[in-house]
Amino acid sequence: MIADRCLSSLFVALAFVTGVAHAEEPASISPRWSATLYVGQFYHDHLQDIVLTDALFTESNFYDSRVVTLSLGRELARSGSWVAWEAEAMVGKHFGLQDHLEVNAFFAARWLRFPWDRLLDTSFAVGEGISWAAKRPFTEGEFRQRRARHILNYFVVEAAFSLPRAPRWSLVSRVHHRSGVFGLFGTREGSNFVGFGLRRHF
Repeated sequence: MIADRCLSSLFVALAFVTGVAHAEEPASISPRWSATLYVGQFYHDHLQDIVLTDALFTESNFYDSRVVTLSLGRELARSGSWVAWEAEAMVGKHFGLQDHLEVNAFFAARWLRFPWDRLLDTSFAVGEGISWAAKRPFTEGEFRQRRARHILNYFVVEAAFSLPRAPRWSLVSRVHHRSGVFGLFGTREGSNFVGFGLRRHF
């Protein structure tokens, strides 16, 4: 399955950069900027089910529609050592059932502290913003027998993991969600892509 191959490749990449990153700065250094590359695959289910109940994804819910995205993010502020406030902009290219460009921008809040951070530095983020698709997305239109929209709400849920010896590199797991927000954008339709990627802080 494509998603499994992508995940395996990303784990190999993270292992490689960890092996060569012994000279990295200590984890206490907090770079402001980050670049993220991730690959997502269309997952046909509601957002709340993906986040709350689909930890082990059902293969039949994955469809032949993928997105590759490159994003640039910046940390704007922190609330103590617990929460980081961020902004991110990205461009994505769709393949498979649809083939168009997508541009998203959002603000996010990131929870930074977990009990196991000394072993595996973990953070959890939620973000809210806007999404523009160059074409009306098939997964939000004909796939659901509805008329899709170019502009929708963008919502993201993300977990990121770094090894203490390589604090500038993170493995990222993200739910990439476009939504009509219950009709606020003129439609109740949307789409979800489950993605995995690598992030570099600088």
